This record gives sequence, structure tokens and C-alpha cells, in this order.
Amino acid sequence: MTFPVNSREFAHLGPLSDADVAAARRVFQSLNGMLQETAVVPMPAGSVPLGKLATEIKKGRELRAQVFDPELFGEPGWDMMLALFISHAEQYRLKVSDLIFESNVPSTTALRWMKTLLDQGLCRKVPNPRDSRSSFIELSDDGLTRMTALLTRMAAKRGQAVAVPSL
Repeated sequence: MTFPVNSREFAHLGPLSDADVAAARRVFQSLNGMLQETAVVPMPAGSVPLGKLATEIKKGRELRAQVFDPELFGEPGWDMMLALFISHAEQYRLKVSDLIFESNVPSTTALRWMKTLLDQGLCRKVPNPRDSRSSFIELSDDGLTRMTALLTRMAAKRGQAVAVPSL
């Protein structure tokens, strides 16, 4: 059995075969399953997403650097961990060069701190499939678990309920 193509845009393809329809159905069911797995879970009223809390902390550090000499309170490792957590929560990837920029210190210092975080198992490098000259950096499972625990505790100290991102 074949199925006619009802759209003028696709009419040049001709009718769909049973195999085509079955393949399309399998793709649709697979995509539907993925969508259900990633369905948005409503946050409890008054809760704050941990990514937003991390962003607020980062912005507070940036404001402080406008008032005080940034070297006075420099914590490039912490700035990197915040940036990595925010990128996870907001679902975008950071290149190594992006993380160096986020650390707010000279690149050689940033690279030393990045090596420390990698050696501690708090983050990992991931090859960039589109550009072999660069790589991405992301929180490791352990780094994500620890940042989630810390930010959850910080939110609790503020009296805030939290919406925890998927680990």
C-alpha cells in the first residue's frame, strides 16, 4: 500500500511506501519518547532555579569587582565553577577559551586553575566535533553534584526553595 503525498511542496517525491511510513512512525515515536523524558516539570511556587542563583552570585562578584580591586577577592576557580554550572543549567557549551574569559584573570593563570579543576575531577574536556583545534569544557558528574549541593545549601540559608536542574 502506498500513501499519497498531499502537499504540493513534496509532490515531486511521489507516494510514500509502507516502509517509508513505518520508518517515519518509528522516528516520530522515538522523538515523542525523548520529549516526554525531557518534559518541563513545574517549579514549586516561590522556588528559584539553581542556575538563576548561580547567575546572581556571579553578577554580585562582577559588581564587587567594580568597587574593589578584583585582585583583592580573586577566586578564578570559583568563577569557573559558577560559569560551568550556569552553562549546564542554561544548556549551552563553553569552549576552553570562553572559560578562560569567564575567570577574569590572565590566560596563564586561568589555564593553571583549569588544570587544577580537571585534576580534581570537577570538570572535563570534551572534543569539539566541528573544530579539532578547540574543545569544550563542562562540569563532571562529581562537579555538578557538588555545585548542586552547595547552591542548594546557599538557597536554604537565604530561605529560598530551589528548583534543581536534572543531573
